[in-house]
Amino acid sequence: MKKFTISLFTVIMMVALFFSGSAFAANSDVGVTYRAHIQNIGWSQGWVSNGTMAGTSGQSLRLEATEINLVNAPTNAKINYFVHVQNIGDQKPDRFNGQLAGTEGMSLRLEAIHITLENMPGYSVMYRVHVQDIGWQEWVSDGAIAGTTGQSLRLEGLEIKIVKLADLTAYNAALAAVTEDQVKSGWAEYQAVVNANVVTVNNTQAEVDLATMNIVNAQAKLVLFANMDAYNAALAAATEDNFTTDSWKLYQVVVLTNVVTRDNTQAQVDTATANILAAQKNLVAAADLTAFNDAVSIYVAMGGDNSSGVYTNRTWDDYAWAVNKWACFNHDGVWVSSITKDSAQVTVDFAAAQIADKKAKLVMTLDYTAYHEAILPITNDNSDPITGRRVYTEQSFYHFVRATEVYRNLAETTKLQSDVDFATGMILGLQSDLVAIDRTLFDAAMEAYLVLEPNADNYSSNTWCAYQAAFDAGVAVDNNKRSDQADYDTATANLLAAQDNLVVNAVVVVQSITKDSIGPVFVGSNVLTIAQNIVDQAYGDGFVVTIESQNRAVINNDGLVRAGGYADVKFHVTEIADPSNAGAVIRGFDVPAV
Repeated sequence: MKKFTISLFTVIMMVALFFSGSAFAANSDVGVTYRAHIQNIGWSQGWVSNGTMAGTSGQSLRLEATEINLVNAPTNAKINYFVHVQNIGDQKPDRFNGQLAGTEGMSLRLEAIHITLENMPGYSVMYRVHVQDIGWQEWVSDGAIAGTTGQSLRLEGLEIKIVKLADLTAYNAALAAVTEDQVKSGWAEYQAVVNANVVTVNNTQAEVDLATMNIVNAQAKLVLFANMDAYNAALAAATEDNFTTDSWKLYQVVVLTNVVTRDNTQAQVDTATANILAAQKNLVAAADLTAFNDAVSIYVAMGGDNSSGVYTNRTWDDYAWAVNKWACFNHDGVWVSSITKDSAQVTVDFAAAQIADKKAKLVMTLDYTAYHEAILPITNDNSDPITGRRVYTEQSFYHFVRATEVYRNLAETTKLQSDVDFATGMILGLQSDLVAIDRTLFDAAMEAYLVLEPNADNYSSNTWCAYQAAFDAGVAVDNNKRSDQADYDTATANLLAAQDNLVVNAVVVVQSITKDSIGPVFVGSNVLTIAQNIVDQAYGDGFVVTIESQNRAVINNDGLVRAGGYADVKFHVTEIADPSNAGAVIRGFDVPAV
């Protein structure tokens, strides 16, 4: 029970300290003083303190205001309060430390009060009020309402006191000192004591201290499992990799003969722990292989194989020869090394130094991966490898080829990776001067033409011819290697303008004039007006409609329906801007007789 004995001693000392602390708290002078402004009396009653009544009872005199102060409190402590006043309600913000809450000279009653403490840990403010028609209410504390609201009942008396809360530090420490998994027997009896000694901050300090002592005394009767912490720590302190093979085998004999569990006595566990710690002193530290492992790391990582040409053959052969004096991969691909943790440290260090010297002299073959990526614009001759179209403007590409020439010559003639890397960096920097051709809008405009082309007959021949000419000009720009962004932008603008200028073929427009679209006609209606409105709404105001009636007695050439009967009407639609864009259609109408 060694661990619990220490814990129990700690708890007993804490209880002793808090017993003395309780005596000190009992003599504390922390308190409260307050006064009330009373109907017909005013402030003349004076200050009262620590639970004495301020106000009256049995005289039906209202409280109208109050002032409250702490006594012998810490410098930064505050007592905050606010009241509920007749016709005003809650009077905010809070008053504090002697400030007036309520009113003077207005004959307004106080109906309720709230009081709190600030920066006063370990203390509570309790208060109660004498209420009209109710009498003394129960004590409340720490911000709770004392009095009433919404009932128009006056406060007549007020009592306030500061109460030191019980300190539960030692009590909580006692509860935490032991848990069920530490106890071999006696837990049920102990829990009965704990349950019989439940206390809170609202108990007196004496009650808390007595409960704490009862719990500590009950803990002393518990039978605990052995504490395994030191034993487990001793086992974890030594690991096989850190010691030589032979010394570890001898150590394991001691460990296996000193196996204990928490069901053993504490003395048995302590003896086993001492034996294991003593055996650890006889362990022989393994050789430090850090430098050796670092020296052979490249060889191991590459599986002893440089066939991919990462390093030059000569420097790799020297490095491999140095490694293979001490270690190698066998026929099964298993790493076999004569340098182990059981080797003498001087031997390990000698082997590591030999191999590290050759490792430092390894020379990598030149890596052109990044370089080839950097010169792709030149390799591809400024063409997209998929579409074959130019990627950059001809002028910027020409300057790029000229500007990178010296660096390309350096990279392609050097034997040093540093030269290749330098040339690559410079070429990548010059790529920022390349001006990419942005064909996004151009391609969209060209695609729009191809979408409309199958329905070219739906547009007037003049406007479609202009649109086709703009498209052909765009094709020419795209095929011209010297075209720059401005050429593409101009071609795009021309193509979009020609598209916007397309006018529907009048033959198509006139088809919108049908018996259904015109609707029923009656004497007095005008089919020409109706037809013009149909065309205007569908195609804008760029077309004019005229008619030729085959029976002018029924419908005349102005479109007016004059009488009942049947008439064929030929509708003509003509583009105002281009009279050659015209179309006609005949519709028959049955006009009901009037």
